[in-house]
Amino acid sequence: MASIEKVQEKILDEKYVLDITKEYYKEENNLSFTFIFPGDPINYVRERAGRGHNHFYNPKEDLMKTIRASAASQISEYNIELAEKYGYDLHTLCNNVIKKAYTTADQKIAYKKLKTSTYYIDMHLDYYMKIPTGDSIKTTILKEKKIIRPAIPPDLDNYDKFIIDAMHNVLYDDDKRIVSIDSCKYYSIQPRTELTVNIQVIDVLMTNEIKE
Repeated sequence: MASIEKVQEKILDEKYVLDITKEYYKEENNLSFTFIFPGDPINYVRERAGRGHNHFYNPKEDLMKTIRASAASQISEYNIELAEKYGYDLHTLCNNVIKKAYTTADQKIAYKKLKTSTYYIDMHLDYYMKIPTGDSIKTTILKEKKIIRPAIPPDLDNYDKFIIDAMHNVLYDDDKRIVSIDSCKYYSIQPRTELTVNIQVIDVLMTNEIKE
């Protein structure tokens, strides 16, 4: 590992940083998607032991399948555009086999220098909880305007966990791809979950070690 002093010296050198960034990857594409799942936001629950404790089951598996199906349906609207623009659809991206058609000899040589493409995912989630029917008009308006917020259980990370699991094999092959996530809880007369996903796709150059 390089010394801290050496790193601090190099990190201030903008040209050096630009050069090693070019060494690291060939190109990148940034994709953005927004999904809306109507209905009350769903929180994650632990698997439970079945009868006889011989197997485990998720009591919300059917709800998770519904969310997956909804996401897959919404994704299909993006796939034609993705295929035309980048040469692959989101299903291909999810399975981490993003490969372009290299036909000439030079392109084939270039292709051999590439690792399998990788991608990073940023997620933003807004959970809109149903406003209780017994609330007054004033309270309902304050909640709809996000002035009164749902500081109530379930915890926010339980909602995140459910969506992360539900999107597995829909948006990504492994949730390790998620490099950032932020989420918020609100009230609304139209309960729903809104998921915005930004995907950074990178063709990484094959280098054993970055040159100093």
